[in-house]
Amino acid sequence: MTNDPSSAFVPAPVKATIPHSIVEQIDVRVGRILAVDDVANSQKLVKLRVGFGDHERTILAGMKAERGVDIQKIVGQQALFVVNLEPRKMAGEMSEGMIFDLGYPDGILPALAQPKRDLPEGTRAGGRRSHTGREPGSQGSGNALASLAPAPTSDLER
Repeated sequence: MTNDPSSAFVPAPVKATIPHSIVEQIDVRVGRILAVDDVANSQKLVKLRVGFGDHERTILAGMKAERGVDIQKIVGQQALFVVNLEPRKMAGEMSEGMIFDLGYPDGILPALAQPKRDLPEGTRAGGRRSHTGREPGSQGSGNALASLAPAPTSDLER
């Protein structure tokens, strides 16, 4: 993993085009990380307990290696999560969603995808849907992504 801003980063090619109907099926919400625990049978996974307002979930994330002893710093922070993935067993534990962690697939020290300001837990993320005829801010506009900023997750990024 690199965190050197002077290194020449080359973005990966854009993936194949998908229809809007696929994106609209993905339920991305703001959750607050309530606890982080070790997953004993894994060198990469940690177990996050995440609050979504009306419920909590256990979500496993491969953050142990990049964040190490600093992993507890994310407790209390908000981040974006996919909440409608089917549960998946990993290293003997069940995961009920997925956290958005920016940079990992590109070999960059990851940063959590987080709102710029606190939002109610369970707030949905999504783009403006001007093509639907709805006014921005009306029911279903789901514009939480407009206020995203990757948050530093290590002292190197602060």
